[in-house]
Amino acid sequence: MTDSDLLARQQAEGHKALLQLETEFNAKPRTAVLSIQGSQIRALAQFPAFFQTYPSPVILNAAILKLADWFHHGMHIYKVLDGVSKDHLTKIINVDETMRRILPVLGSNDPTARALTLRIFGCMAIIFKDSLDVQHGLLERVQQSTDRFETEAAVWASDQFCSRSTTFLSVMFMRIQSRLTDPATSFDTRLQLIKILRHMHNDIAMARQAKQLCLHLLTEEKDNERLVIVVLRTLTKLLSVALIDQREQIDRLLYYLLNEKRLLVQQSVLQDLQHLSHNDIMFDASHITTLLSGIAATTFTSPRLQHCAYKCAETLIRSHRTLIDHILRQPPTSMERQTIIRTLETCRTTLDISVQQGQYNLAIGCAQLLVAIAEISTLIVAKEDQDDPMNGDSSEDKFYDTRPLLQHVVNQLSQIPMNSLYNPDQASCRKIKRLLFIKSRLLLLLNDQDGKDAFIEGLSTNATLLTIDVEKEVGSVFLQYCSSIASLCPDLSSWFPRFALDSLEKQINTLKLLFRTVQMDKTIGDDVLSLLRRFGAWDDSVGKYRSNGWHLYVIGKEAGVCGWYFVMHNLMNDLQSMAESDACLYWLSTLSLLGLAEWSVTQTPDAPMEAKTTLNPLDTHVAALTKLKAFNAITGRSRFQTWFARLRMELIHAIQHILATIETVRQGGLEDCRIVKMMNNCASNFRILASRYDIASQSMVDEDNALVEVMEGFKISALILEHASRTCVKSSQDNSFFYIDPTLLSLLPKTTHSSAANPSNASFVSSKLLDFRHMCITFLQDMVKWEEEEQGPGVVEHVSIRHDTLIVADVGLSC
Repeated sequence: MTDSDLLARQQAEGHKALLQLETEFNAKPRTAVLSIQGSQIRALAQFPAFFQTYPSPVILNAAILKLADWFHHGMHIYKVLDGVSKDHLTKIINVDETMRRILPVLGSNDPTARALTLRIFGCMAIIFKDSLDVQHGLLERVQQSTDRFETEAAVWASDQFCSRSTTFLSVMFMRIQSRLTDPATSFDTRLQLIKILRHMHNDIAMARQAKQLCLHLLTEEKDNERLVIVVLRTLTKLLSVALIDQREQIDRLLYYLLNEKRLLVQQSVLQDLQHLSHNDIMFDASHITTLLSGIAATTFTSPRLQHCAYKCAETLIRSHRTLIDHILRQPPTSMERQTIIRTLETCRTTLDISVQQGQYNLAIGCAQLLVAIAEISTLIVAKEDQDDPMNGDSSEDKFYDTRPLLQHVVNQLSQIPMNSLYNPDQASCRKIKRLLFIKSRLLLLLNDQDGKDAFIEGLSTNATLLTIDVEKEVGSVFLQYCSSIASLCPDLSSWFPRFALDSLEKQINTLKLLFRTVQMDKTIGDDVLSLLRRFGAWDDSVGKYRSNGWHLYVIGKEAGVCGWYFVMHNLMNDLQSMAESDACLYWLSTLSLLGLAEWSVTQTPDAPMEAKTTLNPLDTHVAALTKLKAFNAITGRSRFQTWFARLRMELIHAIQHILATIETVRQGGLEDCRIVKMMNNCASNFRILASRYDIASQSMVDEDNALVEVMEGFKISALILEHASRTCVKSSQDNSFFYIDPTLLSLLPKTTHSSAANPSNASFVSSKLLDFRHMCITFLQDMVKWEEEEQGPGVVEHVSIRHDTLIVADVGLSC
């Protein structure tokens, strides 16, 4: 079936579904109370899912026009449009026709109808932003409205238009000035009007006028706490985008922070400073030391305010590492360096007191600030020792030694009882996650290579968190912590697999930890499958699991994510006997086949024969795609998984093609021009594949960030293999020029020291992506060495010399 036939079929299905919704909406109800019909409510409630299922512009236009007709006849559709994605609204073509069906309601005598109309215009501001009729209606309602609900709707809709329309800003600014000076304007309305000023950044003159208006309000009504908070927040957002008087705003915020006595104002100021911290050219060393001096002088007496101050300081330090690096390199007599040292001592004292008093949230905030400064200090010491290894004086003598402080923080955090933090509510899980995150970073900074004791202590002390209920968030948090510190235990693979297998019956997360920390081994995989069969009460007579099916499914998915494809394939294959529906059967079969395909891809030439599979991964991928299409046909799920699997199959095919080409070249008998043509053809295939990955990742709507990062990783691997293919046949006598894709510039060796030196343990997926990035950097370094060769052999010799490196990189990048 061609793409045009598929599009026509989807549009026909969309029109049919829209007609069904219209029929349900117009159906005569058996009973109706106050003219409220249940069938109409059900029909309207189905529209957000309808837009997700049929995102075609033709279907979207027809549905929006139908909704506009219903609204014109008195039906409330605000909730429907409020749930529509902005990406869907941009596909609407009949903007004028839609506007003509909605705008007449704005002239109604009913203020509630006018308020709903204003709300709808605000929801659809992305398409009505340039309509003068709608803008005139908004301005008129802002100026003349007396009903509270209508006024709130008019101000909210104006805010939405100001964020998107530059022509609407100048006229709206004058309306805001007049309403703020009007005594009849309520206080809440004034606050909402002040917030609109944050959008006045497109024109410098208008931005300065908005700034002066805010400063005037700040001077005239400085005793009003809520107004001071709103004006300072508006100024922060306005000047951060307008790029004018930014340091003046930072000085103003620091003044309010250190001199203001109202707790809510100080907390809001700290949040404003955090908002500005993302711009690394606005702050200087004096700003950071001023904040740290306030912490060192214990200016903030409230524990809640102390925690906010520590969090703000940590954010500023992490965003301005260069400034902190410069301060720490200053002489010991420097005032700025002494301020940081006093801050460390104050945080240490506060940490001890907060742990003793049970204020664990404040203790975690202190530890985060200490870790942020200690990371920079540790990197300085390591860099000095690396640059001057023959220097007799230790770098720790010249710089502030943070190792004793870090060890003290670890000891204090270990005194916090983990069980006392655990509660079913979400907030307590976040506390545990923050605590374990800090502790893992501390252990990585201390770099204790004998980390087996800490690893075992963590398993034994927190065994209650590794419950059999894998749905509990706290168990996954602790699993993430153990995965991050596993690198400190060099002999983990020698003892941990047996420990994990022995404790499976009580702690499923321990087996997941095994997948994350130990590389796939066929022998261990067989033991895992044998134990899982006992765990699931496998019945040999019928070939079926009797219990724990869901837990086995979760373990199988974790095995696939961590590269244990052999376990994933066999486990998903055995679970098919427990499927209760055709959709479930097709889904398990798809996962099993994908695991088999990836397992065959990862086989190395020197692997033993009993550990290999003779199946072609491409044939297995085709079978998996067939099962996945059947699953999508039954469930009506998104087709993105099919695209992902198809692109993966094409990448494997491209890698097999280039390996076959290299093997043909190594056999000899081909002319140089023929070899260059064959390798450039392989490079072109990788370029096309990279562009398809790029288009697929950009077209994803409402997908999670991890999936987008994986797609970007596949694109990078294709670009690297394209560059390697061209570099492989480029000899020193060849003066032809070929460019490197801008996406790869960040991976060049000169830019890798900053990212490689900073430890990270955000999540297991992120750590896998970091390992992938490191592998890409290493391979690019090899290619740079190839390109820097001044004299070398001919084309055939180049391909033969570089074959081993290229085949290793091909297999590694594809996995």
